[in-house]
Amino acid sequence: MNTDDAFDRVRKSNPVDPKDLPGAPLGTASRIMAGRSPRRFRLSGPALGLASMAIVLTAVALATTILPSGTDEPAVNQVSTTTTLDPSATTTTEPGSTTTTTAAVLNGNGATAGGVAPWSAEPLPQAAIPQHLIEDWATAENQMWCSVLYPADPLELSAGGVSRSADFSGGWAVAWDLPDGPGRSRDSGYCPDCGRGAYGVAGADITGTINDLNIWVDRIAWDDGSRAGYGLEGLEQPGSGAPALSYLLVEGQGCLYNVWSFLGEEHLMTLLNSLRFVEGMQAEPVALVDPATIETREPGEAPWHRTGLASSKVPSVFFEEWAEDLGTTVCPMMGLADLGPEGEGATARRANGDSALIVAWDLPDGPGRYGSGDYCADCGRGAFGTSLWQHEGFYQQEWNPTLRFDDGSNVWVFPELSMDLPADRIVHLDPETGALAPEAYLALIEVAEHPGCLYRVWSSYGPDHVEYLVSQLRYIEN
Repeated sequence: MNTDDAFDRVRKSNPVDPKDLPGAPLGTASRIMAGRSPRRFRLSGPALGLASMAIVLTAVALATTILPSGTDEPAVNQVSTTTTLDPSATTTTEPGSTTTTTAAVLNGNGATAGGVAPWSAEPLPQAAIPQHLIEDWATAENQMWCSVLYPADPLELSAGGVSRSADFSGGWAVAWDLPDGPGRSRDSGYCPDCGRGAYGVAGADITGTINDLNIWVDRIAWDDGSRAGYGLEGLEQPGSGAPALSYLLVEGQGCLYNVWSFLGEEHLMTLLNSLRFVEGMQAEPVALVDPATIETREPGEAPWHRTGLASSKVPSVFFEEWAEDLGTTVCPMMGLADLGPEGEGATARRANGDSALIVAWDLPDGPGRYGSGDYCADCGRGAFGTSLWQHEGFYQQEWNPTLRFDDGSNVWVFPELSMDLPADRIVHLDPETGALAPEAYLALIEVAEHPGCLYRVWSSYGPDHVEYLVSQLRYIEN
């Protein structure tokens, strides 16, 4: 049986085996493509949820890869860390100047103290911003947690620069083209004299952490808590044609800014120091969830140690899935003793694929997801469900579990797609009706007595329903 829906397709590529992961995080400015409106490479809801699962729970720091227009780019590491920086520095700004000169003072973490952050100055009027950037930011998927940054005086950067839109995979970007000189060709390769995309600023549709900056030898810490790391894109060697690139984390912003220049490091510093917020194009300050600070609750006895489920009480689709995909697994099957009031009238179905057991429950109405994987407001399809993967080398990441049972089993509960994004800023719209569609919540379950068996529960009815379903997991007898 092959239903060829989103639940099926994800199983061919998730979880991600660590040996198949991308290498160290490199430059993302090479994702700038032709001058098109930003768009996001979308995996299905289950695909992103299961990809997120690999990020959280594998032994190494896993990576998520943004692929604009089908290009294959290195990943940005998504490990959550915290750092305290010493902002001791001096800074001078000439009257009327947009350039801040910082003293080369190193704090205890090896970062140059940048003093007063450039974006602490008054925001620029929106009239100073090109219309294409206003339009791009208005449709960017990260608009609610990624304010626009724009140079206070573009002419200081180059008298001949012409700004344009640049595709940055769901975020927003502005690139400046020059008549000649180094730049990036339309196929994303470096060019010695095309002047295309000579420098620019982008707000990526991914979150950033301090760990992302640690790949760079050179780092800056401003006294508002903002931080940056910089070097040659892709950690290339001088003479490669690579631009100077900075990963920038601005205090209160959720996104990882990319700032680049083919005109050299000094030009990059001038560009960084000229960046300002823009009136009417600012997100409310956000505080990203630091998974390491999650308080773990201990509810006591593990639910799967209670009386098991008789096979007659389990939907037949479980056994159909088992026979086809997991008949040789060492992982015991678990079912749900009760679905809660949200599951009244639900019908279980298979979501077929390879080497996994996924069962989804459909409802006559209510939230769920279409076969495309997009969330729906009232289709009821795939409203909640369970899955089982056999996954060798399954270890927890540096995330505190939400629940820890007395047998040592751990459960992590989080929004399916947004992970460490500010969940209250993520808005999903039903693509067919335009109505708000709730994001599913996900529980990943590490059963202590069965290492390498990855159990998963999800629900479109929120974290409380997810935790209820976890509490109803039982081994299936015989």
